[in-house]
Amino acid sequence: MITIKRYIKEFLTFAKWEQRGIILLSAVFVALMIFTISYNPKQKVLVTPDISRKIKDFERQVMLSEKKSRIGSAEMGWSNFSSYSNSRNNFTPFKFDPNTATLEEYQALGFSLKQSQSLLNYRAKGGRFRKPEDFKRSFVVSGEHYKRLAAYIVIQNSTKDTVPWHVYQPVVFQLVDLNDADTTSLKTLKGIGSAIAKRIVDYRRRLGGFARNEQLLEVYGIDSSKYSLLQNQLKRPSKWTKICINTADVETLKRHPYISPYEARNIVYFRTKRGSIRNLQQLVSDRIISKSTSEKLGEYVDYSN
Repeated sequence: MITIKRYIKEFLTFAKWEQRGIILLSAVFVALMIFTISYNPKQKVLVTPDISRKIKDFERQVMLSEKKSRIGSAEMGWSNFSSYSNSRNNFTPFKFDPNTATLEEYQALGFSLKQSQSLLNYRAKGGRFRKPEDFKRSFVVSGEHYKRLAAYIVIQNSTKDTVPWHVYQPVVFQLVDLNDADTTSLKTLKGIGSAIAKRIVDYRRRLGGFARNEQLLEVYGIDSSKYSLLQNQLKRPSKWTKICINTADVETLKRHPYISPYEARNIVYFRTKRGSIRNLQQLVSDRIISKSTSEKLGEYVDYSN
């Protein structure tokens, strides 16, 4: 064992001159590594006169192609503008009624197809020109165009209206009773669609009927702004169903949206222990229901046995 240790020690022990050699070699090795990493010579591309000439020819062709493209676009734009300008200016005005003029007549008066269609769409939606100045206010009629046509505008004030009668018919809302209306009737109310109409009917069934129109605010999708639109379209709700609080079982009580399952069980337990309920204040005092629940529930309670 001693011989092996001695051999290893002698093998790993260096003389001073060997140590200096190792240090020198290590320094050279590190320097070579640093030089290799940091040295990154740029490769020079040798461009012959022939290649240089081809590059210049290519650049010249690209520039010429771009120039031709710009000139062609400009000429096309000018051509389109000229044709549009001619169609706007080269027409002979004639007398017309803007409330009855046809698509072809509008085009003959210098309006484009799109402008003519816009004027017809305005009339189709119930729009009417009652005086020449109204025609000027149309967004498709420029000031210059109107000046050329102003003297030729003739609006007939006939008793026969060219716009469908229902457009000018005053809208009269039929007051709706929330407890009698079906989904079809509810959808006639301003701001009520199919989904909300169905929610109103479902909530009415759970309530037993609306006691006040304000209860619509409890329906999902109806906020104060929507209710402000509805309230003038509603009449006072008709009769609604009340709960016989002294005889109703737990299942009946908890189906009502104002009574939770916990409160329903406690009401029945209270009846069993204390007898008939005479008023909701009894339940509030014994913490069977909350005060807010009693305020909402008051209009739905029947105390008969």
